[in-house]
Amino acid sequence: MDIGEVVLSGNSGEAWVPWKADVEVLLRFLSPADDREMLVKVQKAQFRGHQRVENQIDMLALRDYYCKRVIKGMKGITKDGEPFEMGEGDFKMLWDGNHEFGMFCVEASRQLSNFVEEKKR
Repeated sequence: MDIGEVVLSGNSGEAWVPWKADVEVLLRFLSPADDREMLVKVQKAQFRGHQRVENQIDMLALRDYYCKRVIKGMKGITKDGEPFEMGEGDFKMLWDGNHEFGMFCVEASRQLSNFVEEKKR
């Protein structure tokens, strides 16, 4: 087995991943190191009085991170029957309005096989 089939360095992988019928999302691979970095960026501290109690994920920061750094494009989306070019603001709107889209992006961007297969094509 080639090492490239089990390890893909961060920022080296983007792939079009099927989401729904005729719709694909261009995602950047989120390596374990990228994942740790992202988790640090999207956490916010919870305090009780002046004492730090725990960290929690800031869901808006998580959405913003994915829409800016992981979701790179979509194809197959139309508006009034015409192809619709989506950008970061549109990704945020879709994320906020469709729970399935956010979950798909989180899971698919971490699945190495989506990106290894893309490199083979």
